[in-house]
Amino acid sequence: MNLLSTAEVAKKVEQAIYEGLVGESFISGVPERIEVKTVVLYETVQVLVGGRAVVTAGFFNKILSDMKRAGIIGTARGGEVAFLSQHSFDRELRNHRGAR
Repeated sequence: MNLLSTAEVAKKVEQAIYEGLVGESFISGVPERIEVKTVVLYETVQVLVGGRAVVTAGFFNKILSDMKRAGIIGTARGGEVAFLSQHSFDRELRNHRGAR
């Protein structure tokens, strides 16, 4: 089994968070910004890396913080939930409509 480098793990965590939020926002026929519990995102990340890396809660929270600082996502309720930033949501909405 190939272990992942820290940079590779960080990228996978970021992708999993983003894709999870996009998926939840576009799962219904009516796109909307959805809040997702961060614990659910954390569990999704654990499944994604599947034993190829250890993703601690601290590392996960650091990635969330970096994504928030970059304006990719937002959080609410003391970090209990995460959601796409308006900019990210609008970009995905344009991509979603363009794919039709």
